[in-house]
Amino acid sequence: MRWLYISVIVPACVVIPIAIAFIRYRKLAFSLKPVVVYLLVAGITNLIASMLAHNSINNMPLLHLYTVVEFLLLAAFYRRIFESTLLKITNWMCIVFPLLCLLNALFVQSIYSNPTITRSAESFLISTLAVCWFFRMPETGKDAANLHEAQFPINTGILLYFAGAFFLFLFARMLQYKPGDIMIWRIHATLVLLMYLLFSAGFLRSKNDR
Repeated sequence: MRWLYISVIVPACVVIPIAIAFIRYRKLAFSLKPVVVYLLVAGITNLIASMLAHNSINNMPLLHLYTVVEFLLLAAFYRRIFESTLLKITNWMCIVFPLLCLLNALFVQSIYSNPTITRSAESFLISTLAVCWFFRMPETGKDAANLHEAQFPINTGILLYFAGAFFLFLFARMLQYKPGDIMIWRIHATLVLLMYLLFSAGFLRSKNDR
């Protein structure tokens, strides 16, 4: 039953924000569109990974690829928000991080092993972008306030999940040998669920800005 929550219930909950996004797609702000694509990719990836695992096929190569795609999609969300220096930093991240993933897969962690180095690096970088969102130059006007209201739960969900997952990915090798590690993965699944619910709230609050 414990693995049912982790492996089935929480991954299936991705349909909640996806359904809301599709129902209100015409009202979604331009900046939120990459988040919708991210959720679709996450849902499809979880499904394929589960099918591979069910057939005793190593799904780690898929996770290596997913890590790059996940980062680029979430970075695209911030690239549509940030300006000036923060935009330049985000653009450089989009170049450097895929190269880091490639080097890691070629020389450090095999594509058949868990990419804990790049997963932890991704979590740190995305968390940094999420924190920067709170300190960027505030926009003014009613439209900006409406956009901020939609972006706030989205950004909070991203920060909550990736900041929490950072230590999990960083110490994954050590934790997987602990007898009580099921609790760690239940916490991870709960962070994912909270992120999905906050995304849903953001989509519900969104008003088209174009």
